[in-house]
Amino acid sequence: MASTDSPPDSSKDVHLDSHDDMDDSFNDVDMDNVSGPGAEAMTAITALKTSLEQHPNQYEQHIQLITLLKDSDMLDELRNARKSMSKSFPLAEGLWLDWIKDEVSLAISEEEKKQVLELYEKATADYLSITIWKSYVDYAIEEHMESMEDPDEEPVITEDEVRTICYRAIKFTEYHIPESHTIWNAWMDFELQLLESQDSPSSDHINKLKNSFQERLTVPHNDIDGTLSNLSSFMTKYANSEYESTMAHSSEKASKARGILRRLSDFEDQLISTGNSLEAFVAYLEYERLQSSKSPPRSYGRIRTLFERALAVHCLVPNVWSDYLSFLMSPGFANKDIDLNPTEILSVAERSHRNCPWSGDLWESRILFLEMYSRPLSDVEDLVNKAAADASLFASPTELVKVLLAKSVYIFRKTARDEEGHARVRECFKQSITTVQTAGGDPYYKLERLWIDLEAGALGDHRKARGLWESIVTGQKTLSENWIGFAEFEKRVGNIKGARVVFGRGCQASNYLDWPERVHEAWLAFERAHGDVHEYKDALTKCRTAMRGVEANRSKAALEQHAYYDPSAAAAAASTAAPEVEVEKAATSDKKKRKGSAAEDSRVSKSAKIEETPLETPTETHIEPPLTHKEDKIPEKALDDSTAQPTESPDQKKLRMTISRGRHENTCFVTNFPAGTTDKQLKAMFAKYGTIERCNLGGKFRTIAYVQFTTSEEAHAALELDGHDMGQRRGLIVKISDTSLAKRHDGPAPKPTVSLHELHVKKFPNEMKESELKKLFSLYAEPIDVFIQRVPASEGEAWANVKFASEEDATTALALNGHEYYGQNLLVTRREFHMQEKKNRASRREDKHAQRVAARTGQEEKSTEGHGHASLSSSSSAMPPPPPPSTGTVSDATEAPQVSTSDSSKATAKPKSEKPVVKATLMSMAPRHVAKKPMASRGGRPPRPAFLGHSAVLAGASTTVSTSSDASAGSGTSAPAPKSNADFREKWLSGNLKREPENPGDNQD
Repeated sequence: MASTDSPPDSSKDVHLDSHDDMDDSFNDVDMDNVSGPGAEAMTAITALKTSLEQHPNQYEQHIQLITLLKDSDMLDELRNARKSMSKSFPLAEGLWLDWIKDEVSLAISEEEKKQVLELYEKATADYLSITIWKSYVDYAIEEHMESMEDPDEEPVITEDEVRTICYRAIKFTEYHIPESHTIWNAWMDFELQLLESQDSPSSDHINKLKNSFQERLTVPHNDIDGTLSNLSSFMTKYANSEYESTMAHSSEKASKARGILRRLSDFEDQLISTGNSLEAFVAYLEYERLQSSKSPPRSYGRIRTLFERALAVHCLVPNVWSDYLSFLMSPGFANKDIDLNPTEILSVAERSHRNCPWSGDLWESRILFLEMYSRPLSDVEDLVNKAAADASLFASPTELVKVLLAKSVYIFRKTARDEEGHARVRECFKQSITTVQTAGGDPYYKLERLWIDLEAGALGDHRKARGLWESIVTGQKTLSENWIGFAEFEKRVGNIKGARVVFGRGCQASNYLDWPERVHEAWLAFERAHGDVHEYKDALTKCRTAMRGVEANRSKAALEQHAYYDPSAAAAAASTAAPEVEVEKAATSDKKKRKGSAAEDSRVSKSAKIEETPLETPTETHIEPPLTHKEDKIPEKALDDSTAQPTESPDQKKLRMTISRGRHENTCFVTNFPAGTTDKQLKAMFAKYGTIERCNLGGKFRTIAYVQFTTSEEAHAALELDGHDMGQRRGLIVKISDTSLAKRHDGPAPKPTVSLHELHVKKFPNEMKESELKKLFSLYAEPIDVFIQRVPASEGEAWANVKFASEEDATTALALNGHEYYGQNLLVTRREFHMQEKKNRASRREDKHAQRVAARTGQEEKSTEGHGHASLSSSSSAMPPPPPPSTGTVSDATEAPQVSTSDSSKATAKPKSEKPVVKATLMSMAPRHVAKKPMASRGGRPPRPAFLGHSAVLAGASTTVSTSSDASAGSGTSAPAPKSNADFREKWLSGNLKREPENPGDNQD
């Protein structure tokens, strides 16, 4: 029932459906009797028929064949082609009208005219179309009126049959606000014509028509004034005595309908202005459904008609069909006998999967309707067999599983009453699992899980359920959810010991699990509830042991991933980690054992030496991973071995790769390719640059490779592949092999600017699902991942990235660019990575950070110069001032411990850049915010430090600590500054730590 709002374009070349093969009549063309078409047309017709016999789901080819046959005046072949297409696809309004027009022009006999009426019935079943319904009503009335002129002949269609057609037309169109009056007026004109032909019209007939007028005035439509005017004329002519009362009552009803029409006029205008966009229909439906739930009477018919109007334009959107079916399932609609009957609702469900056969949700909804209306089991089995035979649904196991689950549940509810029924349910599950495995398998094992639940409950075969769980954990032992589910099943059936065994097996597989912590937590929670202290202890020990292995493997994997970026990183990290530990240990020991300044100075000096001594960056002994295949080894004689080390340890000898040290101009070093890449794939990639003598994969996880060419020119030409997109945002690294270098390449791994494995898609509806877009691209190549970014309509349009397994698949899928889909032309291009803009943003952030650091450093220097060391007493004036803290070597909250005078000159003689970055563990007790940045005092001057750092004490300085306000009158006593953190805490807790006066010179004589 295609709508006149915006009928689907008959030239759409993207339609996902596959049903029966085309009729064999395409092979019956009598070439000798064909005089009209030329040789080229006949060749094209033959080619199209051959192609459609092999691939009947090609919508565009059906259109082309029908066009050629119509231009060639091959009417019989044209009729057969249209029938074949209507079996595979619901036809658009234009296709139906062309077909009907041709058949009406040829219909002469009564049988041919009845075939036209049957054709109208089929045409009205696909989409809601006011034009088709109006044509149907007009044709039926015309044929009846012609038959009345010759009473001796039997009419093609009787008066009652005409009324039946008109009533059905009004039922499906009366809530179509813009154009429903065309159908209703055609029927009323027919009734008035019959009434005028009667010599004495019956009062029943008059009252029936009067009531029809009044009911029509309660329905909002664009011709309310015309309907009221026609009622006025009718009452004047046939019931003038009741005119005033009838018109007053009818005007009140019309006023309410006008109010509803005013509320809906904005949505109708929005449909017109947006060209019947999906967004406008969705907003319209949301409003109508909200209003219907607030104020009775609920206009289910108006909502249903609005769904039909939307689907006439957006018939390939599964979400709209799914919402429509959910609305038909709602309790309020199901209780309204005045609207659709079960047969009509089942017809809607059938239309849904005819338009979107790839959606498992729509097939599932139809099975649910069959069960709701108590249809026989054979209907469900036939439907499921039809779904499994559909290529578009069979191509997606995830969607196919939804259909098979619905069938299995239906059979379980209908037959699981005795052992025979249980056997039938089990057989159904076996067949369904086999079907899914043939289609590619279900990674979530939904059928098996449902079967397990039923066996644990109503079916009662725990051994069978346990066997199903074994198959699941064997097939996907890396999913922690499977092990937890298996254990929960054992606990559910009362097998506590079995659950403990399953948890133990899951714990043993921790190194392979995606989330081992979940299994460990579930096991410990289980033992808390069901185990004793020994069982809980064993579980806790095993979990901790397993987690140590997991963490070690994660660390190794991280190092392996980044080892070729900076081979010295791991050794440097290990070298810097040890001093931190030593400093911490020294600090902890000092806090416990300090009893004298001599011991304190000794310990701090040791810590200072650790910090001041620059770390030596270890030189990496270049040992390449061994090759895995003896036949792929590169002979040592073929490469220069002049730079090879003369000796090597036994361990090095085991790991030594059979490629000598040095630079090899005819060999490429290759890395940063995806895991699982084979040497054959690399050879195929590099083959276009020359003859490959060797291609060897190495590394623990086979993450590097050497490709040896016959000449150096070929190897240098292959450098063109450096940065080549390998998928997963990986840029291939290709360098001339030089094993003498500490680093295999400089800088981070390159990233491609244009992806060869991903496509960027625009111009599709915002409501489109990832599964639908994946289905669309599967017509050309199977995507491995689809991501859709949806944005509000006011902010832009939705876009998507579609990833493929290979460059060839992505190139093939580019054919979708420009194809019409959902009323728009798809825009499909290769995905681009805007790296330069990211670099610019990163550069701007670095510049701002540098400015902030410079400003902070300048402020700290000014603060230091203004404040000086006024708190030092005269006794300390002869001592050299303490050196400033060494930035970059100590954390912001601390001051660096200083070395002795003899070591100080050695330390300062070394460049600052050579000092290692080691965190100090002897922390100042000053507040962290004071140590990081001086804060201004009330007078605008920077605050005085609470006490000098222990570095000044080590240098021999002493600080004047004045007494409080009681002693400031003239005592002028002084006390030594704290020597360490422990000394400071001791003085501070005892109250012996005194602050200096506001003016240091006030207490000096």
